[in-house]
Amino acid sequence: MAISVSDLIWSKTFRTAVLAVVLIAGTLMELYLHLFLGISTGYTHFYYLFLVPLAILFQRNTVFFGIYLAGLHVAIEWMNTGAISEATWFRAIMFVAVAYVSGYIFAVIERRNIDLLTYLAERSSWSRISPDAHADEMGEIEPRTVAGTTVMNLKRNANVRGLVSALSHRDVEVRYRAAIALGEIGDPAAVEPLSHALKDENSGVRWEAAEALGKIGAPAVHALAKAVHDEDDDIRWRAAIALGEIGGDEAIEALIEALSDEDAYVRSRAINSLIAIGEPAIEPLRAAYPGGDATVRGGVTAALSRIGDAGREALQQLCAAEAKQ
Repeated sequence: MAISVSDLIWSKTFRTAVLAVVLIAGTLMELYLHLFLGISTGYTHFYYLFLVPLAILFQRNTVFFGIYLAGLHVAIEWMNTGAISEATWFRAIMFVAVAYVSGYIFAVIERRNIDLLTYLAERSSWSRISPDAHADEMGEIEPRTVAGTTVMNLKRNANVRGLVSALSHRDVEVRYRAAIALGEIGDPAAVEPLSHALKDENSGVRWEAAEALGKIGAPAVHALAKAVHDEDDDIRWRAAIALGEIGGDEAIEALIEALSDEDAYVRSRAINSLIAIGEPAIEPLRAAYPGGDATVRGGVTAALSRIGDAGREALQQLCAAEAKQ
């Protein structure tokens, strides 16, 4: 089977190749234009073009490329002139700043939506659908890729076993679409396979697996409670949102544990989910306050203050008890 576009884009070989090309191009430009020709400005604007593909592929780690360029630029300026001007320092700082900001922007885009390049690759396949393409009886546009057709046929027949098998397919598009389809079907039999898919090498598949578990609902609570401790912070916050939609004692316990998460966005999703659960979360929140650290107590305070009058009353009691100590 042919390798899908998204699989190629996210392969280690492709990412390494892009990084190597950009590093070589940046280094050669510095050596030839700056060191040998003595040109210190103008050409550096092209460096910002290098940062875009790196920011998409490596996100916040792009800052290390910016640091490399900045160091190389400053070193060659010193070799040429024996001094480093303010303009040189400014350009070097800009390399690092733009690398960090662009990487941060793409990280946020990916966090708020889906795997960016998987999304773009999927959209490109949709763009090839001809104007006379028709929707089936369910209102779904017939896919033109082999992967899309395969998964849609499995979904139409509610073939959960087939879709579960597709989660381990070598084609990332098959795995990605299978996770979505399993969430839409909502069969509890898919909980365990989707839990394993949370460890998929492709971030888009991992995120869709988390979304699918949330759609399955109560039968997936235990899996989502474990996912709150996943090493991927995007899985943790998606799990926190899903737990808030499902509710229940196990969900509340996991969300309170998430109040101590190192990632601020995960903590904020946990707080919002506890607020959404409402009054059933009040007593567990009260119990978590005395033994919690400053981060946990801050999360408890934020949640209780927004769970109606009962939550605010509980918060006042906690504050009064703390003041007496």
